[in-house]
Amino acid sequence: MQKELEYALLHSILLEFKKDWIKELNSEGATFNFNAQDAYRKAYEDCITKWRLMEVYPPEVLNELRIEQLDDIRITANEIVRLYEKHNDSFINYNRVELMYNTFKKRNPFYKSVPIESLKMVLGYFMDLPQQDVYYKSTFYEQYGFLLNDYHFEINMFCKYILSEIKDNFRQNNKFKNFIDNSDYAPYFPMGLVYDVYKLCNENQFKKQTELEFYKSINLLDLHSDLEIVGSEIGRVYYVLHKFTNCIKDKEVRIYWINVILHRLGKDYENNYLKRYREIVSKNVNEKSGDKLFVEKVDKIFKSYVIQ
Repeated sequence: MQKELEYALLHSILLEFKKDWIKELNSEGATFNFNAQDAYRKAYEDCITKWRLMEVYPPEVLNELRIEQLDDIRITANEIVRLYEKHNDSFINYNRVELMYNTFKKRNPFYKSVPIESLKMVLGYFMDLPQQDVYYKSTFYEQYGFLLNDYHFEINMFCKYILSEIKDNFRQNNKFKNFIDNSDYAPYFPMGLVYDVYKLCNENQFKKQTELEFYKSINLLDLHSDLEIVGSEIGRVYYVLHKFTNCIKDKEVRIYWINVILHRLGKDYENNYLKRYREIVSKNVNEKSGDKLFVEKVDKIFKSYVIQ
């Protein structure tokens, strides 16, 4: 009965997530604070722990109780995904960066009057580590860094994963990777490729960044990205991102990367990107718009690089 117990506990955690999100939305984000973020961290980690325990159990045997439990999990996970998709603009606008810096100031009174821009330089030593696995194991992350994590987005991704597994009757056998696992794949793309895209797209399709900032943004090496789309260039940006995804062979890693990039841009995968990423190469494209020439330039860049 151990697996049934883990299913029951997992479902209980998901129900708490749903309840807390609704409470946050009803308060217009007023209840999102250090305690909420800390609770989300613990609950998210519990979800992952319980799911991984179930992954090492023998293959699924769907007795009557498990079928009922999985249906409960499916229903609640669906509700969480729908809740996230409906209110993701609210969730993404929670100022996690300010929360982290204010928490640091509160616990370290010496820095109380230091402006955040100056504090960023002080804390850069702890945050801008060359290896992300070192960062995630650091004391700084344990005390402050976790506050930057968007657990709303991550639990949404987890729910989508378990929905896919349940729908496929666990036949895919793809073990779940959380955001820390996925960080092991970074950098995803070589500097030469990213630089060539940077020369073409900086200040044209993406708002101005330095070469290093763009490299870190595309490779998910920064903790909070300033990557932004210029004006009405969303169709061209989607095409560039599509070409980047083709460089990632692992399907699960590819899906995670594009979801994170889109999330940071304030866009979504299913209802936005999937419908538009091939828009500028459609038969109806306006020849005078310059899209055809842009596509040729992008294709030429990516043709020069073969990602192993």
